[in-house]
Amino acid sequence: MQTNDHPQDSIPAFVLGTLDIDEARRISAHGIACSDCRIEVEAFQAVLISLPYATAPHQPPAHVKQQLLARIAAAPAKRALTPSRPPAHTIPRWMQAATGGALALALAFGILFYITSSRVAMIDTELAQSKQSLVAINQQMTNGQQTLAQLSWQHTHDQTAIAQINGQHMQDVQAMANLQTQIAQAQSATIFISAPQTLPRLLAGADQRVHATMYMQPDNPQAVLVIAGMARVAPGKIYQFWLAKPGIQIPSVIFDVTDDELTVLRITAPAPVNQFDQVMITIEEAGGATRPSDIIVLRGALSAALPASAPQPD
Repeated sequence: MQTNDHPQDSIPAFVLGTLDIDEARRISAHGIACSDCRIEVEAFQAVLISLPYATAPHQPPAHVKQQLLARIAAAPAKRALTPSRPPAHTIPRWMQAATGGALALALAFGILFYITSSRVAMIDTELAQSKQSLVAINQQMTNGQQTLAQLSWQHTHDQTAIAQINGQHMQDVQAMANLQTQIAQAQSATIFISAPQTLPRLLAGADQRVHATMYMQPDNPQAVLVIAGMARVAPGKIYQFWLAKPGIQIPSVIFDVTDDELTVLRITAPAPVNQFDQVMITIEEAGGATRPSDIIVLRGALSAALPASAPQPD
């Protein structure tokens, strides 16, 4: 289409060299004077120049070169034998413009196809790289989860170890407290036994290997009982200490002896110990009883003191 004498429709054919000489000269002269048409001619020329680079180059087979040289060598002889042709008719201007437009359109489609193909190849490359990155990220996540699981297991293991250490510490503290209590009780019993007003009373039984002495003080409800050589009671049974006077048996502490067969008991009576006539130790059901059984293993009278020269058990 010609717009205000600007030959835009003929510019593609001009660039491709398909116009006749007069039309080509007219457009060339117009392009010198018209900057817009000159810019359009330069744009089409740039596209035409870049067209050979739109596809990747390919090396032709070796026989093609030989065939081409053979044709060039035979060309003069053929031209000499070929009769001259009558002058060709001039191609109409509208046909030249249509041919140029078609070639320009084909050229544009070719460039667009090349650009699209390049873009698709670039997207495929980026997609492959993204997939590789995603695989690497998934591997890192898997490794991180494994590391986290290991740290969690180690944390749980450490917490269990700390709990065990704390439990052992509590046991040690409790054992130390029990030991301190036993030491305090032993010191208190030693002080009580060593007091000048303390009187020893002997307890005896059928087993001659068992020795027991109760230490008491006048008008004092406290007493200390020391037993040596007594075997541990049978399962489900317990030893029980009794204070007695005519018609009355008062239950006191229940106990079992230790593996070293030495037992020290602190007795607390409901009244001064010297108000009772005798003491005894029986075997009862676990938990103790309110009345003594017939199984009496030791007994002693509180009115009879040991002779001053008699040996006293430790």
